[in-house]
Order: sequence, then C-alpha cells, then structure tokens
Amino acid sequence: MAKRSAKPKRSPRSQEPQDKQSFIPGTEPAEPPKAVAKLRDEYMEAKRNKNDWSADEKAKGEQLIEAMREAGIDRILIDDGQKWLVIDEKARLKTETRKDEEE
Repeated sequence: MAKRSAKPKRSPRSQEPQDKQSFIPGTEPAEPPKAVAKLRDEYMEAKRNKNDWSADEKAKGEQLIEAMREAGIDRILIDDGQKWLVIDEKARLKTETRKDEEE
C-alpha cells in the first residue's frame, strides 16, 4: 500500500487575502433612485444598531422592499460595493457577498 504524501506547505504569499475585483467599466449597476438609496441607508443603520434592532429594522425593511419593488430593483449594493442587499422569494432582505462577476 502506497503512503500518502504530505500536502506541500503554502507560502506566506498565498495566504494573503486578495483585493476584490472592481466592475468592468460599463458593467457597474445603475445607482438606485435617491428614495431607495435613502431607505437602504436607514435600513442598514437600523440593522447595525443592536438596541433598536427588531421593531425598527422590520419597519424600515418593509419600506425598503416596497420602494425597491416600485423602482423595479431586486438587489442593491451596500458596504461600499462589497455586498448585495437582495429581496428573496419570501419577500425578505438578505445580504450576499459580492462574487467576482463574469460576463
């Protein structure tokens, strides 16, 4: 029976986190309407404030979902373009990490 060889050690360079790829020029998502952007910011502020989290976040989330649907938007960027805020099939807001998007 053959012995299994140990995995080669990773170099310190390969363990460094890589920067996120920015959008290819001309493929960036359109900026949401000002009303939707304002509600997005209010929702994210309420979500991050742990003291007023449940009631305030739910109310602002419902307002944001309604405004996004009226504007025909199903997802918008948050955290300086690092994550998406998405309306799922159950009409809830979810955050998703932005993956490198290919055409």
